[in-house]
Amino acid sequence: MKKKRNFNSFSKNNKRKFIILSAVVFVLIIMLSAGLIYFLRVESFKIQKISIQGNALVSKENINAIVSDFIQGDYLRLVPRENIFVFPKNKIAETLKVKYPRIRDISILRNLPNTILIKIIERKSAALFCDNKDKSSQANNCVFIDEDGYAFEKSPFFSGDIYIKFFDERDSENVSLGRQLISKNQFEKVVKFANFVKSEKINIDKIILEKDGLYKFYTTMGWYILLSSTNDSGTSFDNLKIVLNEQVKDRVSNLEYVDLRLENAGIGFSKAYYRFK
Repeated sequence: MKKKRNFNSFSKNNKRKFIILSAVVFVLIIMLSAGLIYFLRVESFKIQKISIQGNALVSKENINAIVSDFIQGDYLRLVPRENIFVFPKNKIAETLKVKYPRIRDISILRNLPNTILIKIIERKSAALFCDNKDKSSQANNCVFIDEDGYAFEKSPFFSGDIYIKFFDERDSENVSLGRQLISKNQFEKVVKFANFVKSEKINIDKIILEKDGLYKFYTTMGWYILLSSTNDSGTSFDNLKIVLNEQVKDRVSNLEYVDLRLENAGIGFSKAYYRFK
């Protein structure tokens, strides 16, 4: 019986210590929370200035307006969103990129005690991409794409060779902003071939993307070049030069098309096909 009383006494002491320790921890948590809230409400750490760098076509006023909306109000009515340490910078960055597809990359930095620095890299126009499904319509739905094939801004149609012009006839979604319309690898391949052709004083008027990876390069002289997405740009260009210089010669103006979808069958021999009008 004596041992049982000692055990009960030991158990009661442990419970008492646990209760005291829990109370101390609870008080410490309350004190730390109160201290943290007080610290986060200090006026000197509230955002006073928004500095924006790297923007050229996305206006500072629009960026400022979005940032200002995000830093209004409080978290749980306790911590101000405009505090330099807790403002929602990730949500701000995501919203700006969705709202303005021209923004390629964005970083938001804290510059203590009360300034945030927004660094922006904008996309650059590399080509024009138009929906060519409705051939009866003269008004094409066109957008600018960057070197990654990403559509970021609506565009009027430009005549001439200011931009390489793509016309989409694939079974794909309509041309729209905020998505990749052609893969970076395919875009680079097509542009590389177009530049090769241009070096031979042959200007490309437009490039039509068809089903199954077929490309049609229409020249300003009225004839076109057929190329596959699996072709190598350099090899295809070499084949084109062989056909034009050794077979077509001075009858270029009479061409209807040159088909370069087959690769070389051997050194100095082209498997390209061509047809006159």
